[in-house]
Amino acid sequence: LMIECRVMNKIYVIFLVLVFFSCSEENIMRYNASENYIRFTNAYWDSVRVSFVNYPTENSFEVKLPVEITGSVLASALDYEVVVDKDASTGIEGTHFSLERVTFGAGVFSDTLRMKLNRTADMKEGEFRIVLRLKDNENFTVIPSDYDYAIVRVSDKMSQPDWWNRGIVNDYLGAYSDDKYTLFIIVTKQTDLSEASPAEKRAYALQFKYWLEDQEKAGVTEYNGIKLAGIAVPVRG
Repeated sequence: LMIECRVMNKIYVIFLVLVFFSCSEENIMRYNASENYIRFTNAYWDSVRVSFVNYPTENSFEVKLPVEITGSVLASALDYEVVVDKDASTGIEGTHFSLERVTFGAGVFSDTLRMKLNRTADMKEGEFRIVLRLKDNENFTVIPSDYDYAIVRVSDKMSQPDWWNRGIVNDYLGAYSDDKYTLFIIVTKQTDLSEASPAEKRAYALQFKYWLEDQEKAGVTEYNGIKLAGIAVPVRG
């Protein structure tokens, strides 16, 4: 019985080895060195969220989505194909957004896909989702993965901006809320810190922090219809 078990174990190990090499060979064949592969640099779950509230004087906004290739850099610029997944999207091309011809530049491994968002009245009522997918064409191959499509969300309602990231949460303004963001805009007159230096971020955060402290000292518990209790910022100073 023990001999039979040993034999069966050897057969099982040999089977696993064969499966492993078979799968490896399939992957090697799929990633052909003579082809150019393209994908989005960020996975789909890192969706881009844009609110026109952050850009009060703008009627359009350009979203920049980084894309990259593997293989060799291109000797000349080549077109790649991006399609709108209409089943997964709620935004309407030509109304809420528009895409132009997409070309990957020569001599680089990364480039940028640009999409224009248009401010529309219905964006005040809700958020629209735009799902873009890369597709194979005569110039590039797309490997199905979490990086072959991108999601952009757009509205004209108050929402957490992309720049209010982990660094802003930990070092400057703390956890996001619509009420905190509204007060921050009122106090600092700033809607976008994406291009701000660390010193500027700190200055605006301190301005907001001192204002909150002044309201507390004055016994003010509500401002512009927003309750101030629980609104705090972690920046030191």
